[in-house]
Amino acid sequence: MERYYVKRPTGKVFGPFDQNAIKMMLKGNKLGADAHVSTDKLTWQPLADVPAFAAAIGGSTHIGLGGREGGTDPLSTIQGGWDAGLDELPGARNIELPGLRGEADLPASRAGSTELPGLRGTDLPGLRGDNLPGPREAGLPTPSHRGLPQTTPHGLPISAGSQLPASRSTLPVSRNSFDDDLFESDDDDLFGAPKLEEESDLFGAPKLDEDSDDLFAAPSSKPAPAPAPSFAPRPVAPVPLNDDLFGAPVGIHEESDDLFSAPIGQGDDDDDLFESNRATKSNDDFLGGDAGFSFLDESPPAAASDAWDDDLIGNNSYQAAATSGKASTPDDDWGDDLLGGSSAPSAPARPVAAPRPSSPSAPANDPFRPASTGQRSVPAPSPTSASVVVSKDQAVSQDKKRGLMVMVGVPIVAVLVLGAAGMAAYNAFSGSEGLLDTPTVQQVRTVSLALDAIKPDNFSDFQQVMDSAAGGKLDPPEAGKLLAVEALFLMRYEEPSIAKRAEERANALPKDSDDAFIALGLGALEARSANPEAARAYLEPLITRTEELAYFAQLLIGIGEVLSLEGVTKLRAQAEVVEAVEDGDEQEVVAEAAPVPASEASQALLVARAQTALRAAGGLDPKAAAPLYWLARLELKRAKPDEAIALFERAINADPTHVASRLSAGRRYYMRGDLNNATEHLQKIITELAGSAAASERGEAHHLMGMVHQARRQSTEAIAMFTEALKIDASRADTLRALAEEYERAKMYKEALNFFTTDRTLGQQDPEVMLGIVRSHMGLEQWSEAISYLERGQQEFPEDARFPFYLGQLNELRGTFFDARKAFERSVEIDPAQLTAHASLAQLAWRIDKDVARGETHVKKIAAQVALLDAPVAAQVAEYYYLVGRRDLSKQWNQEALRLDPNFWNARLALSRVLLEEGENQKALTLLERARTEGIEDIRLSAYLADAYRQSKRFDQAIEEINSVIEQFPGNEDYIFIRGRIYFDRGNYDTAREDFNKAYELNPRLHEAYFYVGRSAFEQADYNNAKRIFRHVLDYQPNNGEFHFFMGRTFEEEDNLAQALESYRRATVVDPEFGNKNPSIYIRRGRILSRLGYTREGKRDITLALERAPHLNEARLAMGESDFRDRNYKSAIKHYSDALTQAPEDSEGQYRLGMSYIYEGQRPEGARHLQLAIRYGYSNPDIYRTLGYLYKELGQSRQALDAFKSFIRETANHEVPDGVRREMLRQISELGG
Repeated sequence: MERYYVKRPTGKVFGPFDQNAIKMMLKGNKLGADAHVSTDKLTWQPLADVPAFAAAIGGSTHIGLGGREGGTDPLSTIQGGWDAGLDELPGARNIELPGLRGEADLPASRAGSTELPGLRGTDLPGLRGDNLPGPREAGLPTPSHRGLPQTTPHGLPISAGSQLPASRSTLPVSRNSFDDDLFESDDDDLFGAPKLEEESDLFGAPKLDEDSDDLFAAPSSKPAPAPAPSFAPRPVAPVPLNDDLFGAPVGIHEESDDLFSAPIGQGDDDDDLFESNRATKSNDDFLGGDAGFSFLDESPPAAASDAWDDDLIGNNSYQAAATSGKASTPDDDWGDDLLGGSSAPSAPARPVAAPRPSSPSAPANDPFRPASTGQRSVPAPSPTSASVVVSKDQAVSQDKKRGLMVMVGVPIVAVLVLGAAGMAAYNAFSGSEGLLDTPTVQQVRTVSLALDAIKPDNFSDFQQVMDSAAGGKLDPPEAGKLLAVEALFLMRYEEPSIAKRAEERANALPKDSDDAFIALGLGALEARSANPEAARAYLEPLITRTEELAYFAQLLIGIGEVLSLEGVTKLRAQAEVVEAVEDGDEQEVVAEAAPVPASEASQALLVARAQTALRAAGGLDPKAAAPLYWLARLELKRAKPDEAIALFERAINADPTHVASRLSAGRRYYMRGDLNNATEHLQKIITELAGSAAASERGEAHHLMGMVHQARRQSTEAIAMFTEALKIDASRADTLRALAEEYERAKMYKEALNFFTTDRTLGQQDPEVMLGIVRSHMGLEQWSEAISYLERGQQEFPEDARFPFYLGQLNELRGTFFDARKAFERSVEIDPAQLTAHASLAQLAWRIDKDVARGETHVKKIAAQVALLDAPVAAQVAEYYYLVGRRDLSKQWNQEALRLDPNFWNARLALSRVLLEEGENQKALTLLERARTEGIEDIRLSAYLADAYRQSKRFDQAIEEINSVIEQFPGNEDYIFIRGRIYFDRGNYDTAREDFNKAYELNPRLHEAYFYVGRSAFEQADYNNAKRIFRHVLDYQPNNGEFHFFMGRTFEEEDNLAQALESYRRATVVDPEFGNKNPSIYIRRGRILSRLGYTREGKRDITLALERAPHLNEARLAMGESDFRDRNYKSAIKHYSDALTQAPEDSEGQYRLGMSYIYEGQRPEGARHLQLAIRYGYSNPDIYRTLGYLYKELGQSRQALDAFKSFIRETANHEVPDGVRREMLRQISELGG
């Protein structure tokens, strides 16, 4: 079971206790609802906020630990006063003492007696001679008996006059003092007399100025009524029951719950746990040998002889003799002296000391024997005495009930005794007074603070210093130090109670003091309030003092400038909404203190002064992280995140334990997508520095680490981190949203529903929680449950536009697009800034009506509110443009999404898809490989990487990536299709065809897979089979331009130019976007038109291809070809030259460019390009004959001879006309060959 420390409103901490102990304290009004609890003494929360204690608090009337509802001291209500003889008792602690019980709690006095019955302290067992430890042999103070009340010889307990220790001169004297010390006075004694100073005794008497922590004190909520003005006997009136575990009963007609004391008004009955009955030899001692365990028996023996000793530790015969005034007998030495020596029942008694003066004789029989053992002999009461005669049956019943309490009480007593011993050992170890030392008045502790203790600049360091000052006395310089500590603390942590204390402390300090530490504290508070000029007035004179003062002065001056730049106003007021309920109506009052904008010149001055001061502080202590941390915050204010990260890293190098720098660095690394570095710093906080961090810092570290895992697609780890962050702070709305999204992304809908509906730390009426439940039901397709929550949410939060938005998403999932549109429109009607609803409406405009204009209207509304734009909305707009075929705009919006959030994986994946489709595989690879190095675990990453490697012709890597995916998902047709594409591009058509057929078998609607079966046949020149497959897929997708294009290619390969031309035309008609993405279709169409004699139409198509792709070499080559065919050689030279500059390996282009130069009379240039054509593989042997004549004309006989010989050699196996061969042989002969 979890254990908690408890902190009172005064700041005192004790514990830990388990939950049951705290519930018992609440039930017994020993602990109030204003207390705080913690499991680690770092994070405190109100007791009422802990669900385990909420029910117990509901029944508690207690104001505070040891507090009293009325705020009055019951003792102060006693009229009259004690006799002067009581001034020698230990001093009472006034209103903090346990409430004195009225006369109903005291045994009734005898007739004619004006003396009090025996005092039993406040919560102690009734004082009897044999119930106190034996006196020490020497050194005892002489008691005074003046005026102390004495018992009468009628069986009542003896008074404290002869048994309480004499008062000590060192303690304050009070007429209301009681000594409840069971083991002799000491500051850590379990039942010791209270002292004036603060003490750590858990069960001790309460202190003067603090709430009592006495767990067994009288109830504070119902003080007993005051007695009459004098102590004259009078009838006892019943009063409310007392919950004191050891005290006397509070009602004369009620049953006593006192474990040790004699019951009041019960005749001779005795409920004493340890006392032996000397008159009857009967013993009700729980530890003794009482025959029949009489207090549990209906009819015990009348006079059972008990041969057992009921002394818990030893013999108390001295005490008995001293009390009775006679020598002890064997029966008398059955004492319960807790500190006496051990004694057998038959052992002779110890020597008896002389009886104490004024001590009355002990009664002849034991007045505290259980009533069930028989009726006592009790003298008749006086007429003025109050007594009650109880029947034997009633007594038996009461004894039975007391028996149960005995069984519970004995372990408690043992715990208390051991606790006292443990406390004594603890105090001895910590240097406090010994257990039996004479207590002295403690002086108020004077506090001395060390400012070096806060140089590590972590939450725990500040807290430790502030805790060390709690409850102590602070002289003004030390108060100034503490104020500086509190101000530095408040510069990073919001704590209203500390802020209030700091303001009060500052008001109490003299503003005109010359003390350096007072000036430091006042200057620190001004810096915290972003008043740099006022801060400088206090702090600048300290720079020339000690090095310590100079460091803190420079640091605080710099921080004041930074906070001023960050726009923090004097009171650090931020916009906040205060909900006031008046006459049942909620009114929102907005209190906002906006910072006054500073000019650029004044900002530059603040920056320069801040840098100077913080750098000076860093120079005074190079190992301090705080100056570098605040310099980094300054750079963030200046919009220089890279410089800020570098400074955070320097701060961490100076002090690796600085939590704030690590947290800020981790956040900044995450924001720029550097997940590895972010992980390093955040994990350090979570695993090693948690004890130094504030709860808010630990919660933020867990949240950010969850976001890192989410970016890496590590669902289990992300959910664990988000859940831990919510355990630290259940009010984190950003974490709730992220957790719901992660559950949804991982499709863990049942787990999400269980979390949001069963976690009691989450408010079920919180809109974030309700939406998490809605999304879970949607994922489980539990539409009615989701709709029910959405309807309830719209009723409870009519101004929250998210509820109709999610209703729109639900209807979209169900396929009811018109209902979805209505819901989205309702969402933007409630909140026009609900950009995600606008993006959804844009997509629906295309899906429902293909209405681009309507979609653009919503996109413009998003663009008009660019300040509210986030990565998910930008990605939604990108998806809209992808749907409508605007790949360029889709790419731009995805890039914007990644600029807003580099970790938004959906945008990175979508952008990679567009880049791969456009052939920009290198850019896609850069994005995807970076994701791999950052540890992103998403199966789609491997699939996209495989496709990128395929386009880059890195086939081995592509196969390796896609095989790892297929191993995990062997039945996924998409991944098998991707592998088929890799084999296809590699030229392994048979293996590729197997994968395409398998993918098509897995999903007959995957027509692209069957289309690639046809393409495999096409590449293997199986044109009939290819045409059959292309016709089949066109039956299902007649508007697919790519299918028509390859049907045209098949006809073109069969030289069926007319049908090829028709297929190309239909491709651009039914799918205009295909022509935009594949302008080569216009080139093929233009070439066919030119071949068919439609030169003008052909050129028009080729020109159209150049317009679509100005840098497309194929289009330039086609245009050059058309010009060459038209004998427009100058234009042909231009187009071929442009194309061949980019792709010189085109042998056909080189040949035609060379011939164009020859026809234009530029023979040397023509000869050079013909030679290039041969180099790049031009295979027509006629080129050698052309070169031979050209070189002969140019007078290059040797080159001409080589060209003619090459012709003869290349045509040796070809049919060449005899006339041509004879001509070549003649040319060779003329050239001397």
